[in-house]
Amino acid sequence: AFLPLLLSSLLLLLLHCFLFCAVPRIFSFQTFFFFFIFFFFLMDRRPPRSTLSSSSAASDVYKRQAMEYTDRYKAFCKRMSIYRKLMDYDQAKMAVRVGMTTPEYSNREVGRSMVSGIDLRKFSDSGVDIDKMLVDVDEKPCRHVISSKIETFGEESKKEYVRGVVSEHILYMCEKKIADFSDETVKYIRLLKSIDKDSTKDSMLKCIRDVNGITDQQVISDNLGISRFKYSKIENNKELPDAMVLIRLYDLYGYVPSMYLNLYDVRGRLLDYIFDSMSQKDQEIIMNFINNLKEFV
Repeated sequence: AFLPLLLSSLLLLLLHCFLFCAVPRIFSFQTFFFFFIFFFFLMDRRPPRSTLSSSSAASDVYKRQAMEYTDRYKAFCKRMSIYRKLMDYDQAKMAVRVGMTTPEYSNREVGRSMVSGIDLRKFSDSGVDIDKMLVDVDEKPCRHVISSKIETFGEESKKEYVRGVVSEHILYMCEKKIADFSDETVKYIRLLKSIDKDSTKDSMLKCIRDVNGITDQQVISDNLGISRFKYSKIENNKELPDAMVLIRLYDLYGYVPSMYLNLYDVRGRLLDYIFDSMSQKDQEIIMNFINNLKEFV
């Protein structure tokens, strides 16, 4: 940075000499000295080249991420249009169904506006399969045996207690036979274990970090291409993830988008998935265990 400063100072000196000859009373030596010090201060405030290059590199990373997901987001918008047409709706009718104006819905369908988490919950309420529309994944078959059985316990406090006890029992049985399960089921077992360990049990992203051994929020926010501040709001349930974040979460960790939108009890859904993957003998043991709980709860 010294050479540009030297050249700029020489130019400033020549300009001052010219003006001093023209208007000597105004452009004195003191004036020149003041301008020189002020100019040196401005030059000194410039960020170092390393900072500029690092920020440029970070910008390039986010640009590549944006380009990488452009096609994925376009595909999602196309499926949004297909869903609407399968329901035999025009944009105006669909907009009314999901609580938007026609221009608002149109901008989302063509990709001009980001589809928010609140928008996706509205789509879900209107009967749309969010997972299929977002990432083209069919809903996993589930008999909902455990969740239906737990519902018979009546009061919410009783159901929560039974859910916790049943979860501990299922995890204990699964750990002994973990090698017998598919990779997908093992993934659900690990997530359920993390949810049980979390006292609040209300943050899917906290459990995702725990399962993957990520302690720093910055790591996962960088992977998602969002700021740490935005990620923190999503993790603490102060903001729902938008469509792009949900697509990236699915690509990175494999859990369907609906799990992040508080559309259902994730813990109960995981219990149902894992139960369906157990052997018939183990399923009978679990059902007998739940039936015996009715004598004590």
